[in-house]
Amino acid sequence: MTERSLRFRSRTPSRPESVEAVRLLHAQGLKVVMLTGDARAVAEAVGRDLGIDTVFAQVLPEEKVARVRDLQQQGMRAAMVGDGVNDAPALVAADVGIAIAAGTDVAVEAGRVVLATTHETCRALSGCRR
Repeated sequence: MTERSLRFRSRTPSRPESVEAVRLLHAQGLKVVMLTGDARAVAEAVGRDLGIDTVFAQVLPEEKVARVRDLQQQGMRAAMVGDGVNDAPALVAADVGIAIAAGTDVAVEAGRVVLATTHETCRALSGCRR
């Protein structure tokens, strides 16, 4: 009997409001960076779909804080959006921590801004340069 290996690749398509959020940020001249613990291939595919400028994949929670601080040391202001306990330290380290209300209590407590709906994300981003 021969052994066969099948690889299934499935990924949820990018949400329209995510595409719009990145578009709004770019329209304001902002650079969009994604920090994720996801596998590189998946993260890069999502980054391409959304038009994200820089993708950091397979990032451990403590590395997210370091990446945020690296951006700040380059003279950038960093806004971090997160929804999980692993995002909480980076939400605190960022100049603006934006927690998704559907996320964990830890993330919501760590965020300076809490968005209750995904539509609020686009509305919040439209004024982020002020």
